[in-house]
Amino acid sequence: MRSCLHRLVAALAGPCLALGGDTAVAQGTIRYVQPFEPIYATQGRFIDNFGLRLPLDLNGDMVTDYEFTGNIFGVSVQAQGSNRQLAFLAIPPDLGSYLYPLALGETIGATPPLSLAWVDSQTPRHPIPAQSAVSGCVDTGCGGLFLGITAYMGVQFAAQDGMHYGWVRIDAP
Repeated sequence: MRSCLHRLVAALAGPCLALGGDTAVAQGTIRYVQPFEPIYATQGRFIDNFGLRLPLDLNGDMVTDYEFTGNIFGVSVQAQGSNRQLAFLAIPPDLGSYLYPLALGETIGATPPLSLAWVDSQTPRHPIPAQSAVSGCVDTGCGGLFLGITAYMGVQFAAQDGMHYGWVRIDAP
């Protein structure tokens, strides 16, 4: 089996837009969240095949907004509650979705870019609701849209004052 190292560094770094009502009027607010230390999901931290669960709280309410999970084969992210992440839906007959890498500062909002979707617990064809693959490895090699790059995960998350949009930096060398 080919060994792959997945390093996940998460830090919210970008403007979050609070959307109100049915209008397109929004005020940009910058909220920067950086964990005490980077959140690492590396193959060496997985105990046998039992995996690892890494919570990420973006709005500071002590409730997990996203959970990164992994085992020796790969890493994925799962939105919690009403939160969603921007992903590419797998082409049938496959199931699930692949987390989509965004460039630094790429604009996101309620309407996802063409061919992408906001993935949540209601997204069809998901064996594990609200989960998207980051990267993974099998006997034949490694894959995933984040494999070998540093890019940003698009997030839509709930806070007391409404829905917000932002980015989480992921480094997956």
